[in-house]
Formats: sequence, C-alpha cells, structure tokens
Amino acid sequence: MKTLILDAVTKSISLVLAGAKATNDCDIVAAWADDTGTVFTEGSTDLVSNGTSGVTVVAAPAASTRRVVKAISIYNADTAPVTFSISLISAGGTRVVAGVTLAVGDSWTTDGTYDNEGNMKCIGGDAGPTGPTGYTGPDGPTGYTGPTGYTGYTGYTGYTGYTGPESVTLTNTVTLTNKTITNRVLTFTTDATPEVDSDDYDVVTITAQDAAITDVDMVGTAETNFQKLIFRIKDDGTARAIAWGSDFEAKGVALPTTTVISKVLTVGFIYDTVTAKWGCVASAQTE
Repeated sequence: MKTLILDAVTKSISLVLAGAKATNDCDIVAAWADDTGTVFTEGSTDLVSNGTSGVTVVAAPAASTRRVVKAISIYNADTAPVTFSISLISAGGTRVVAGVTLAVGDSWTTDGTYDNEGNMKCIGGDAGPTGPTGYTGPDGPTGYTGPTGYTGYTGYTGYTGYTGPESVTLTNTVTLTNKTITNRVLTFTTDATPEVDSDDYDVVTITAQDAAITDVDMVGTAETNFQKLIFRIKDDGTARAIAWGSDFEAKGVALPTTTVISKVLTVGFIYDTVTAKWGCVASAQTE
C-alpha cells in the first residue's frame, strides 16, 4: 500500500488499539497533500494513540478537495507488543485498511513493517532444505598467448634552463637593468564608442576620429593599483567631443572634453583601486 485518497468530506483515517497499552501509546506521523484542482498544498499530522479509543490519523478534506495520503508511520513505543487497526471512515461505514501486531520498537508504515534496527520484516514459511551441489565441470585448455609487442625507444629529454639567483620567474623579485618594455598598443582609425580591455593594452591610439566619442568603455577585469594607460587621439580635421564615461575621473588634471583641430591629444591615466577608476593625471595637445 503506497497511497490513500480521501475524496469526500465524510472520509478520514483512524487508528485504534485492540487492547490497553502497557505503558506508552504508539507514536503516529502522517504526511498528506490537498489538491483543489488549482492549488496543491502539503500538510502533516503527528499524534499518539489513545488506548482502545480511536484517534484520527488523517482528517477529512474540505469540500471540493482531494486529500492524497502519501505516508503513515506508527511506532510501538510501548514496553509490550501492541495490536491495532487502521481504518477508513466514510459515509458508507468503517473499512479496515490494515490490522497489525508490532513487537516492541517495531514500526508499521504504508511502505511496509520494519524492526527496531530498520530492517523490513517479511512474512513467509521456513526455508526449505538446501539442495545438493552439482559437480564441477572440467577446466578447458588455456588459450594461446601471443608474442609481446615491440617497445619503442624513450624520447630525448631536453636540458633544464638556467634558474640562477637573477633568472626571471613568475614569482621571484628581480631588478631589471637596461631592459626595454614594449607597450601593448590598441589602434583605431575612428570609433564613437571605443572599447578598451586594460588586461590586454597599455596604450590606445585613434588616428582620424570622424565623429564625437560618446563613451569610452573600459572592459578590463584585472586592473592593478597605479596601472598606467595612455590615450593618443587625433581628429580628421574637425574638432570632436569626448565623453569619457563612468570608468574615468579627474585626478589633478581635468578630463579633456574635445579635440583641437588636427592636433594630437595625449591623455595619461593611473588606476586607483580605492575609487576603482582611471584618474586623469596629464593632458597635452601637440602638432
């Protein structure tokens, strides 16, 4: 038995003990859900038996509601075996669903009966005698083992590079002298909304801007404190307005808002992790 359905306001489920308890009543837990056709509401019941007086394990549903009883569990908390019956109460009378005798510590559920160690109890006769064991057949011959294949030679391992105290690694600290660092340059001819990834570029150059720059969009995700970024912008012979967007701020030098006809505008920025913005620290116009 897995599920019971209460589909009328006159239907409920009750439990009654066959005799008086020795010490403790049984613990009872039930889980159910109401289905009105549009709403599905879950609920539960927990109570104890009342000796030879019946108790309502699951009450009748409201009108126009089907109560689906999903699980019932009765635990023998008494100090002696108990016998009880689970019944369906309806307008047509009382119908016994199950009559059960539980040993001390056993549980009856709608899935089956379990002992006090949680093992399902089964009903059946004594096991019959074990039949005779048949003879072991003869072993077949061992099949042919093929020859072992050729093992190829081991490839050449290259030499380990120098790792002396002044070698450069990803984690050590080294002072570099007389070394040239090549900037990563992003070049546009013109773009009204240039997008710059500061993870990949240090310098941005726009060579012939032919429209107003309405937004400079920074898309980097790994900016570091004091990271530097330089813009070099030249218009196409007509002064062009510049809107720097929310990623930028003045940091001692005002953000330039326009180019000067045919001149090169160079703007320097330093990233500030406190404000999470690129601060303008230099701005110059050159031929």
